[in-house]
Amino acid sequence: MVFQYLGTAASEGWPALFCNCPQCQKALALGGRDIRTRSQSILDGRILFDFPCDTYRHKLDGSLELSAVELLLVTHSHSDHLYPNDLALRADPYGHDFTVPVLHVASGASALERLRRHLEYDRESLRGVELHTLRAYEPAELCGARVIPIPAHHIPGEDAFCYAVETKGRRVLYLHDTGEKIEEALEPLRGEAPFDLISFDCCWCTAEPSYDNGHMGLPNAVRLRGKLWGMGLCTAKTRCCVNHFSHNIAAMHADIEAAAAPYGILTAYDGMKIEL
Repeated sequence: MVFQYLGTAASEGWPALFCNCPQCQKALALGGRDIRTRSQSILDGRILFDFPCDTYRHKLDGSLELSAVELLLVTHSHSDHLYPNDLALRADPYGHDFTVPVLHVASGASALERLRRHLEYDRESLRGVELHTLRAYEPAELCGARVIPIPAHHIPGEDAFCYAVETKGRRVLYLHDTGEKIEEALEPLRGEAPFDLISFDCCWCTAEPSYDNGHMGLPNAVRLRGKLWGMGLCTAKTRCCVNHFSHNIAAMHADIEAAAAPYGILTAYDGMKIEL
């Protein structure tokens, strides 16, 4: 089974859309792993995490066969994680000959309400898309996967979720977008089997957040991994990776990689694959 990072940037991308800061200029000059699109990942070629405006770019890059995706898990309603415009294209006359007939979209009520409002003008756009409202800690059996929504420390007043996903004997913990305070929300998972992969939010790159904006940096991820280890959810066999980086911190891919490697933590880049 393969877990793949399709996009690894925060909401503005890297280089950011309208930005000429030193970090963005350096990314343009370096290219390669320093060019980052908006955050999106896929498990086993069929379970998609989030749906940003860069989804079409990921398809063009050859990384994504969208019509084969059975399940889309949306973490929250921010536009870099849910871009409803393109979901409207999963219907006639925009698409034909889908590999799987129905795309199941699952999220909290807030994100799904945003999706419904956007598609209200065109009810046909929901044909071929089935919506599932998730509730915190209530396991959902969807498309051969067991999904546990975990309340994220991100948007006050919104049911934003991180996800524990088990499918085909593999377990993934997807901790995006969230601050370190999610440790309290993870407590109900204590005693479950350890995860094969844990993906940590790392919007602040090598730094620690100077204020609480519902994100983490590498120091937070290291501490949280230690707590998960103490809960039995992380072991020496667990692949740990940081992801979802903002250009506002002066740290390029090589800088983040050099800081994370001594802890045995991987640094995500667009297109990166992890065998599970």
